[in-house]
Amino acid sequence: MTWLGDLGADPAALAVCSLVVVLGALVQGVLGFGLALLAVPVLAWVAPQTVPVGVLVVVLPLVLVSALRERAHLDLRGVGWALVGRVPGGAVGALAVQALPVRGLQLLVAGTVGAAVLAAMVADSRPARPRPVRRTTLALAGALSGLGGTTSGIGGPPMAVAFRNSGGPAIRSTLATFFLLGALLSIGSLALVGEVSPERLGAGLVLLPAVGVGYLLSGLLRPRVRPEVLRVAVLAVSGVAAVALLAEALLG
Repeated sequence: MTWLGDLGADPAALAVCSLVVVLGALVQGVLGFGLALLAVPVLAWVAPQTVPVGVLVVVLPLVLVSALRERAHLDLRGVGWALVGRVPGGAVGALAVQALPVRGLQLLVAGTVGAAVLAAMVADSRPARPRPVRRTTLALAGALSGLGGTTSGIGGPPMAVAFRNSGGPAIRSTLATFFLLGALLSIGSLALVGEVSPERLGAGLVLLPAVGVGYLLSGLLRPRVRPEVLRVAVLAVSGVAAVALLAEALLG
């Protein structure tokens, strides 16, 4: 069990982490986002060893399924320009993870979640107007996504804001493909600075069954819930969790 690290040896922490990942995967199955945003504040609090490597491992199967399901609608241009920014952003994020102690990483995660919630609220408050996304916007969003994704596993909000005026299968396919490649790049960047170990990978692998359970449950919930109501609930819960994590890091 040593390859599972401290998480595999702590049944209480494993149960809490598994529950929050089930809920996150369920939400992501309904909305197309939400696993990292909902789960990361709790994981960083209960089991800091799961952030960011374990989170990236957990997210991979979901984005892989999404990318394959709607691959015919992929916007290669959008993915390409976003990756231009994603690579240096991920490199900076990897160096930050290497340099920060656990408390510093918790503060960074809390700030990332808070910024993500605010970005989502701003995007929701503005009416969508279909238009092509500029290359500079894509590169900047990719860089911010790389920074957030590599430090905390939360790289979605900048890209979601950049593509908010797009719609339908194209945005889901493009974002899923970008997140899949981005997660692999983040793991590679973290490996280069010595932040990937069998224990940290194992902490993510042990949570994969929870991802499967949550995604299967999302199929039952999808026709029974209004997405806009669930979206507001996710943002509210994530915001509260970020504040709690911030308090723990500052006062703990």
